[in-house]
Amino acid sequence: AVGGALLPFLERCATLPSYPGDEDEYDAAGAGRPVAEEPSHVAVERLAIRKLTLKLISQVVQAGIADAVLLSVTNAPALEDVLRHVSDGVSAPPVARTCLLIFRHLVEGWCCGDGKTAAVVVAPGGVSGAVLATGPDGSVSVRPGGFLHHVLAFVVPDAVGALLDPTFDGRDATAARIVGEVAELLRAVRERCPPEDYERCFVAGLLYHRLGCPLEIIDSFRRSAGAAEIGGCLKCMMAAAKNGLKT
Repeated sequence: AVGGALLPFLERCATLPSYPGDEDEYDAAGAGRPVAEEPSHVAVERLAIRKLTLKLISQVVQAGIADAVLLSVTNAPALEDVLRHVSDGVSAPPVARTCLLIFRHLVEGWCCGDGKTAAVVVAPGGVSGAVLATGPDGSVSVRPGGFLHHVLAFVVPDAVGALLDPTFDGRDATAARIVGEVAELLRAVRERCPPEDYERCFVAGLLYHRLGCPLEIIDSFRRSAGAAEIGGCLKCMMAAAKNGLKT
């Protein structure tokens, strides 16, 4: 019952009427006028709906029925949209923890076998071809390597980048929990990803080339495996960024 109702519910939430001020307005002469600001109560309602949809997905994943629901014949074609919806929240503090938890549980549930990622190429925002495999009987399954690559290439960079945002205060209780969930996601990915791929995608690709982290921080990530150790590395990286060191 949940599988059949999930997609229509998410689609309905995604197509809720927008605030009239969101659309461009033009005066009689054809000149553009400033777009009206969305009232605060509408923004609050939008956030509440967003939290509700993500909470529903989270409950499905944590209940161990992700395959039965997300990969059902009805819902599998929309998996890309579902993952994009969750990915969009990874860097948004109000919903980041829920989104990170969803991806961690999916990594733990879908990437139990060979997590080789080197041969997988995923276009930004596109996941279907590399992540999903369709059997002769029409059944849908997940390619572990493709999903791991999607998480490493798109989800992890957004999550780590959000921690380095100047407005992110890791001392706040909510922010601290987000840091902890990023660490848990990285722990789950590292446990299932071949060492050479983790080094290539995360250590070299993200920490060194994209973020330019100091070598001592990069080395600390290389030595860390558990969530507590990885969390400590993240905090050191955040401190370095706030102190003006190259990150």
